[in-house]
Amino acid sequence: MSKFKINWWKKLNWEVQISWSKNAALPIVCATVLYKWTTILQNVPNIADIHTLIKILEFLGSKVQFEKNTLEIDNSNLENKFIPIELVHSLRWAILLLWPLLARFWKAEMAQPWWCVIWRRPTDAHLNAFEEIWATVLESERNLRLEISDENKNLDNFKFKMSEISVTWTENILSFLSSKNNSEISLCASEPHVQDLCHFLEKLWTKIEWIWSHHLKISWNKEIWNNFNFWSEACLSDSEFCSKKIEIISDFQKNKNNIIEHKIVSDYLEAWTFAVAAAITWWNVKINWANEWDLDAFWLKMEEAWVKFKHYENSVEIFENNPENFKPVKIHTAVFPSFPTDLQAPFVILQTMAKWESQVFETLFEKRLNFLFELENMWCDVKIENPHQATINWWKQLKWAEVTSCDLRAWAAVVLAWLIAKWESTILNIKYIDRWYENFEEKLRNLWANIKRID
Repeated sequence: MSKFKINWWKKLNWEVQISWSKNAALPIVCATVLYKWTTILQNVPNIADIHTLIKILEFLGSKVQFEKNTLEIDNSNLENKFIPIELVHSLRWAILLLWPLLARFWKAEMAQPWWCVIWRRPTDAHLNAFEEIWATVLESERNLRLEISDENKNLDNFKFKMSEISVTWTENILSFLSSKNNSEISLCASEPHVQDLCHFLEKLWTKIEWIWSHHLKISWNKEIWNNFNFWSEACLSDSEFCSKKIEIISDFQKNKNNIIEHKIVSDYLEAWTFAVAAAITWWNVKINWANEWDLDAFWLKMEEAWVKFKHYENSVEIFENNPENFKPVKIHTAVFPSFPTDLQAPFVILQTMAKWESQVFETLFEKRLNFLFELENMWCDVKIENPHQATINWWKQLKWAEVTSCDLRAWAAVVLAWLIAKWESTILNIKYIDRWYENFEEKLRNLWANIKRID
């Protein structure tokens, strides 16, 4: 089993290039199932979860090539087969394949996906939505099977009011409704990676309108969807159709290989994690491929903590900060565009350095504060009030410890804690970092951190 070691902390310096978003890449790769020919996705992160999803697509008959962050998928020979447990047990994202498969084949089946440790994210919301589109749902303890009868295949005008603002649920419904017309989703998620999925689906001739931040309207052209050979002479003879879609037809005719291309957005969550790392280590770091507008709530809290930084067009620079000047901050996680739960753990490390008491209120996941027990092993002075609230007291110098982590974002937080800890620290169970971050330790080494992987 691999582990990481980091030695006596050092000021980070220089520049770091942020990777592309896993949160955007995975649902978009699943949505390529909707397209019957070749899709080329650029800026795909080279991480374990992507390789697991590639195995599933290859099992279904896709031809896949993945090289230098470019993923080419040919779904012309895709088959609708039962996806077994050995392919989905370690990837809860596999459920994102259900809706695209259902839209293309009118049925889909797979083993029950594995769930993460911070919350057993149930399939109830997804299955309730399936029933709203008149799909037959057959669920057992181990398997999921969905099917739409012939009389319900052509139904349009769906209106979903989501019972919770869920990213995965929103992405699933979006993928399915791209094959329907005049549909709406209210109380949907609106994160940058959800927006990127919308941009990809628009390349499949789906029109998506943001009525407001949590309300979407989806429409499409039925002729294009049902007849992918619409560039034929028969289709071109329809003058009314041509007058409405002449631009799309022209673009598609130029693309003789029927290829759809899309670039994945950068990972704002990774970017802001490095922003915290730079702030707590007293030196200058420039973070490239970072979009200031992805998350205003985070930068408001950085200002409140007296962190010095400056935004540029596609980057942000964290200036030399003296953590002795950091001010206490209260963070309250909520759905986007509020402060995200995925940045709660890294930001807590900054809070440990602030004078007096800081507070964190985690509203979404009941086990997300469990990593604080690991920080206590490093002499961090925290008080866990309940599963959702904690108080972080004025910091002591963190000490050596052998710690582990149970979820992706907490793993990153523990690494940040290492950067300000005395002596040598060790972390086990680093499979999470390989699932989420691309070349994470290499990026830290480029910033002069003394970190190494040991097998």
